[in-house]
Amino acid sequence: HMIVAYRSCRGQGLSPKGALEKTVRWKGTPIVYTTCVTCVGFLVLSFSNFLPMGWFGALTALTIFWAMVGDLLILPALFGRKETVGR
Repeated sequence: HMIVAYRSCRGQGLSPKGALEKTVRWKGTPIVYTTCVTCVGFLVLSFSNFLPMGWFGALTALTIFWAMVGDLLILPALFGRKETVGR
């Protein structure tokens, strides 16, 4: 979603910095909400008495959390770097 939104903003003629800001504002809140809901859903599994199921829920929630961090922090930094390196 972040990549498509960024490309859409760049296609509208926004500068790289403007496109990054608009993309993070536009897609950031839904990504955070979706991640929170999904993580809570998987964390429920960590209360299972079946140990493999508990570990699965906890590790999946942790993985989804770090995917959000990548979407909101690392990906915009890579977009900014790509624009400056390409010049």
